[in-house]
Amino acid sequence: MPKYGLNVEVVKTAGWAVIRDKTINKEYDAAHMLAPMPIAISLGLGANAIPFTVPAIENINGQGITLAMKHKDRRNPADWKGMKFAIPFDYSMHNYLLRYYLAEHGLDPDTDVQAAFGAAAGNGRQSARRQYRRLPCARQYLPARDL
Repeated sequence: MPKYGLNVEVVKTAGWAVIRDKTINKEYDAAHMLAPMPIAISLGLGANAIPFTVPAIENINGQGITLAMKHKDRRNPADWKGMKFAIPFDYSMHNYLLRYYLAEHGLDPDTDVQAAFGAAAGNGRQSARRQYRRLPCARQYLPARDL
């Protein structure tokens, strides 16, 4: 007997890009995604544009930046030049918020730090940066010189 009337199978998936791909290929009937992922899918960022329906948004932007213990005394973002940050997905809110936060503290998110995206860390950075600039919200998160 399913609990609450739901009869579902919950499947652990390796990463956000895999969730995107399996959803696009109709291997999943529904999926939990980072909020910007359906928008990126609908716009064709990273693949062909596919109409996508989002029945619910659950994000309340509770993200945080976690530093490795070796950086515990580098709490000022201005001191983060040269650091490498892991970001779960190219178009995730984590990416946009980190870029904005770094820029607000005088760092260029494209040149002063490294960003590693999901399982394919480093493979799509140039493409993601180009596609990111096409988004209407890019003006909010990039210094004017980068637009």
